[in-house]
Amino acid sequence: MKQLIISNWIAVGIPVLLAFFGFIVPETWILALLSTILTGFIQLVISIVLFSRNKSGTFLTVYYAGVALFFALCAFFPLIWLLPPLLAFYMTWMLHYFGSQERLIQPDTEKFLAARENVADHRKSSAGSE
Repeated sequence: MKQLIISNWIAVGIPVLLAFFGFIVPETWILALLSTILTGFIQLVISIVLFSRNKSGTFLTVYYAGVALFFALCAFFPLIWLLPPLLAFYMTWMLHYFGSQERLIQPDTEKFLAARENVADHRKSSAGSE
């Protein structure tokens, strides 16, 4: 999950940095616009990875619906270009939500498994000494 979050931050950060750099060197505005396409592709790949890890459900369904809505309506509505930044923000939030869920669940699971092994070892040593 951490690799997905890092790759998402890089994908979102590059267009933003290029856009800020565009105030100094105006030619980088084109690169910023083109890199947003790459950002969308990377986030679509990330969503497929999340889906393959069985973290589907409402969040990914909303994201896929937003992507489908964008591609379906981009030729008809000029304001639809506001949707990709919203989708990028939503994917970033979703990754952090899933990441926090993993951090909350995983340590407890490890403690539970370790405690269960200790109980099993204690039972074996108790049974062997009798």
